[in-house]
Amino acid sequence: MKPAIVLALALLFCVAPARAALIEDFEDVSDWAALPSDGVDLRISTDIGRLGRSMRLDYDFQGRGGYAIARKVVAIDLPANYQYSFFIRGESPDNTLEFKLVDPSGDNVWWKNRRAFTFPKEWTRLITKKRHISFAWGPGGGGEMKKVAAIELVITAATGGKGTVWIDELMFEPRQPERAYTSTPVVKKKTTSIVIDSGQRREFGGLILDWSEPADYDVQTSDDARQWETVYRVRGGDGGRDYIYLPESESRYVRLQLTRGRGTSLKAASVEPLAFTDSRNSFFSRIAAASPRGSYPKYFGNVQSYWTVVGEPNAESEWLVNEEGMVEVGPSAFSIEPFLRIDGKLVTWADAKATQSLEDGYLPIPSVTWDAGLRVTVLPGAIRYTVTNRNAERVPIELLLAVRPFQVNPPWQFLGVPGGTGEIRRISYDGALHVNGARVLATVTRPDAFGATQFDGGDIIDFARRGVLPSRQSVEDPFGAASGALSYKLDLPPGESRHVVLGRPFDAALAEARSLWHGLLDRVKFELPP
Repeated sequence: MKPAIVLALALLFCVAPARAALIEDFEDVSDWAALPSDGVDLRISTDIGRLGRSMRLDYDFQGRGGYAIARKVVAIDLPANYQYSFFIRGESPDNTLEFKLVDPSGDNVWWKNRRAFTFPKEWTRLITKKRHISFAWGPGGGGEMKKVAAIELVITAATGGKGTVWIDELMFEPRQPERAYTSTPVVKKKTTSIVIDSGQRREFGGLILDWSEPADYDVQTSDDARQWETVYRVRGGDGGRDYIYLPESESRYVRLQLTRGRGTSLKAASVEPLAFTDSRNSFFSRIAAASPRGSYPKYFGNVQSYWTVVGEPNAESEWLVNEEGMVEVGPSAFSIEPFLRIDGKLVTWADAKATQSLEDGYLPIPSVTWDAGLRVTVLPGAIRYTVTNRNAERVPIELLLAVRPFQVNPPWQFLGVPGGTGEIRRISYDGALHVNGARVLATVTRPDAFGATQFDGGDIIDFARRGVLPSRQSVEDPFGAASGALSYKLDLPPGESRHVVLGRPFDAALAEARSLWHGLLDRVKFELPP
């Protein structure tokens, strides 16, 4: 792993009277000092902003660790409750984004840590409320912060690299004391819109909507039912259950402005608490809990899934495979999960007993075998799926290889970045899999079919349970949770097997890997008593 890399951006300003919000519009950044660490380049300038000008930060870590700081002096007395917010967009590697407050001594720091932050391509508002902020370090040892002498935005990168980040409309705003929600939402349906009136302004994390027919719509919020802000768009809705990801939202009214479908087709709606979208991992854990077991990786049920690294000495890349046969072919990106359809029934990891083994009993070439008739063997750059008909008669068998935005690593484990969810914004197939614009995996064995879907159109396993695949060969998903599947329909007599290979030709790669590992590991022999 490369060393962690820190980009610290200290944004310091003077506040207006206690009850007024302050906006830093970055019309002039001449009094901002760039303080990068050795070997790191940082350039601060102004650029086109969301409405006016923004602060532009061009950084280059040049393959090493370090940090870069932009600093300006400030004095802020904090009220009993408050929030900070700013708009951000970037062309940058995924990094951890930290929002930090430094006290007048300069020694005590409070922060909000957003791990594995994906910089949005479009302007996105980030809000940091008082309850999000915790003590980070310093001789003070904790307690509640009273005065702020510096505000810092810190970007910590596990992969380093270089990029550009834009920041605009930095705001500090006192807030009313938090209070419990005591009203009951009322849903008002019209032909082209649906309004959910919560009865009072409230915080929430998202929505769960059940439809009786397909619908496309804009999700909008308002406090007065006159001025509306669009916070999410659903396109390609499949007419089933929609999970709407709205972290840290706050309003009285929510409106679904339909562009396709009828308002009367909404069967049920619920406004979910903040915990619903504490993170993308908690969001998908909630979805997994409402889905048939086996539809999602085991760790979304808070159960450990053990895994191993697949690699070779001095290799440029490594893959991961877990005990269920799920393979991660790129760091923190996506994985390929196997499913079987046997005589019309979908078989998942939850329906099969899996055993694990190594080539020749000890070579680090792992395999996972399902008693339902599947064996997954993984080499760096190649996967072989062996499907066997375990039935006493010939039955239709389909191997489905689902490409989904999930890592092998569980959320509570780290390989430089947190595990759990990954990101697929674009997926397509043209003889090879293309994910997020890159050609990532060839199909040595050509599939009988491929289909892809964006998140709002339903997960790929929802389609698989219905015995179909989406008709689309390519999709883009702004939410970053697209999925797809390769389908192999196999006609096997009882007891016979067939191989399906992804990546590169497998037999030659296996022979090469066995020779390499035998040469490395067969130099010493231990003889022990029985």
